Amino acid sequence: MSVQHKGFREHLNEVRSQKLTHPSPLPLPGGEVNPPLAPPPPRRGS
Repeated sequence: MSVQHKGFREHLNEVRSQKLTHPSPLPLPGGEVNPPLAPPPPRRGS
């Protein structure tokens, strides 16, 4: 159990480091890459 949990934690750390080194998500249909920390688009009629 502890070994499996350790491997799971290492996997989480790996994914987290990958997100930090490669923060760009999948490209949008328009071909643009959405920035990871971009503010949400303004809502109309708020």
